[in-house]
Amino acid sequence: MVNRQDPAFFGTIGFFANTVALRCQVAPTLSFAQFLDVVSETVHDAFDYQHVPFELVVDALAPQRDAERNPLFEAAIRYASLDPRETWTLDGLQVTSLPDPPEVSGLQFSLVLDVRRLAGRVDIIVEYDRQWFSDAAMQRFAQAYGNLLLALCGTPDVL
Repeated sequence: MVNRQDPAFFGTIGFFANTVALRCQVAPTLSFAQFLDVVSETVHDAFDYQHVPFELVVDALAPQRDAERNPLFEAAIRYASLDPRETWTLDGLQVTSLPDPPEVSGLQFSLVLDVRRLAGRVDIIVEYDRQWFSDAAMQRFAQAYGNLLLALCGTPDVL
């Protein structure tokens, strides 16, 4: 029952999503495993307030507005677990997740990492605004990000 804290919505079908902006302070002395602990704590703390509409957070902070940019952040990470073996039952109806999510029309942020787990593999799709980033810069970013992930899988305690 993701994003349905109110029992009145438990039987409702539909997409309930609310953007939760996160800020983490990164200490250069932390190992990656320690950094993940900090991020995990930040995420869990943020979910205590996930019911607050993002628009109210923006209004309360009153950042300087620019029609070309998001008011609080420029980059986003979306994660979807798309394993087609994941099924659940809803009032006697068996539901199986789709192998590919529907594409979101239009770029919402300057940079988006779209992480999709499907049948034991992970695909990472980088979406970016060509007004801010060149194709060559994004190719270098994707290569460096891939190298970082491979290195971290082998040695998560490295600085």
